Amino acid sequence: MEQVTKIVFKDYYRELFKWLLYISIFLVVIRITVYVVSYFNEESSLSHFLSFTMDPMSIGMMILGIISIYGFLPQSIKLGATRKAFYLGIVYTVLALTISYAVLNLILTATEYAVVQRFTIESIALSDIWHYLITLFLSFLFGMIIALAYYRYGWKVGLVLTLVFITTREAIEVLAADLFDHLFGASYYLLGSSLGDIMLIGLLLWLCYRMIRDVPIKM
Repeated sequence: MEQVTKIVFKDYYRELFKWLLYISIFLVVIRITVYVVSYFNEESSLSHFLSFTMDPMSIGMMILGIISIYGFLPQSIKLGATRKAFYLGIVYTVLALTISYAVLNLILTATEYAVVQRFTIESIALSDIWHYLITLFLSFLFGMIIALAYYRYGWKVGLVLTLVFITTREAIEVLAADLFDHLFGASYYLLGSSLGDIMLIGLLLWLCYRMIRDVPIKM
């Protein structure tokens, strides 16, 4: 890893991870509130913590993706970083953020299983963890696309592009999963869906690189 890329990665990972911690604390407070409400409503079962945080964390990662471009790209260019160094630094950052936050939530999920005895909490599968990782990673990339499109076309185009990619993800997942199901059997359905997600990630990474390389920067 080049020195400039390493600096971008360390600085931005540290800054964005702080925001993830704030979001985590907020979600834990909300989760405790859910326990209290469910207790008085005499509910006996709850989804696991990983599932509980999926939607809010997807939104949070998308916002962080927007911040990474809208806030950090002009600053990095102004300080002398190349666009390639910035791109690589941000890619390493989102990988580290995704893995770090997934590990943090797995620890919280395990703690929940160990501590909470009043409710029956649904079990967690490896496919849930994989889907969580992919969703967070894609959400960050969607945020980057919104911010990059803003520089060239405005927020509306960025939002439209994101909706297109979200729809595309669903279509690719279903088509790839159905293809593997048809060719190899139902046990390969998840593999096909995962390969579809990986293809979309590759497309988004390439598109982000092209846009970072070519987009005019507003200082």
